[in-house]
Amino acid sequence: MGIGHGGYFATCLAARAPRITALITHSPIIDLHAYMVSSADFDPAQMPPEDDIRPQDIGHIPQNVMPARTREMSRKRMLHIERPSFRAIYVPA
Repeated sequence: MGIGHGGYFATCLAARAPRITALITHSPIIDLHAYMVSSADFDPAQMPPEDDIRPQDIGHIPQNVMPARTREMSRKRMLHIERPSFRAIYVPA
């Protein structure tokens, strides 16, 4: 089950994981890229490739740049939905 952002990630995971045979979402965000662009002053699609973050980069990001909890959530998000980088999570495939 996923709600909001969770609905987006649950849908992405269900689309890629054969073990998931049913999905219930409540107000899912279907296009996270469009949501991010409309709700924040940030467009991950415009992120320069050299600024993109990969799971193996997470441990090298200073605490004052990205708090530990945010680093871990970002790393898990990339791994759970099988995306190679932060930018790839938000840019439509």
